[in-house]
Amino acid sequence: LLDAPSPEIIGNSSAVHAQKAQQAFNFDKQLALSEISQAIELEADNPLFYMFRGCSIREWEISL
Repeated sequence: LLDAPSPEIIGNSSAVHAQKAQQAFNFDKQLALSEISQAIELEADNPLFYMFRGCSIREWEISL
């Protein structure tokens, strides 16, 4: 296997926060929620962000 570091995601757009949320989803549910909430603040009319936040909340509650 190739042992390469993950690329750094930079910026402050809704897409950047959504990508960070997606990357954090399996490892840090709280970070995923924080990032997707920031994406929603920047682009409140994107229904996919709300769907992802709902899934993140559900997974976070299950992990408690």
